[in-house]
Amino acid sequence: MHAKHQALKGKGNNLDGYKTIIRDRYGFSVARMNRRKAIRYFCYECVGWETCEIEKCNGKHLDGSLCSFYSFRIGRGKQNVKKRDAAIKNQCRYCMRGNFISISRCTSRYCPIYPYRNHRTDRTYFYPASLSDDEILKFMLQN
Repeated sequence: MHAKHQALKGKGNNLDGYKTIIRDRYGFSVARMNRRKAIRYFCYECVGWETCEIEKCNGKHLDGSLCSFYSFRIGRGKQNVKKRDAAIKNQCRYCMRGNFISISRCTSRYCPIYPYRNHRTDRTYFYPASLSDDEILKFMLQN
């Protein structure tokens, strides 16, 4: 791991208290992230960041296949954790055209579900919540 990146990383296991960089309507932004929020942000991106379109979603990709995030898109209520993790893996498999090996080699690090694509959470691109959003974005631009 890069020395600057290691210096920015904090110790701790509370991933909900960490931030990551994601794509948004205006480029990039910093967001606190967990699996539920990652799916919600992914759905925002899919419908062009129009919140009203998420509720209108029919749950189908452009090629007609069913979206694994359809039942999780609203982000509220009780959700089965194992089904949510499986939905993330299925979406990654869909994105990689069914190639399981490609999932671990994914280069879309600003995708909201990127840290959750493997069996273990990839903490490489999580930053401590104590850092300001500007500090995190500045670090991104330097690398």
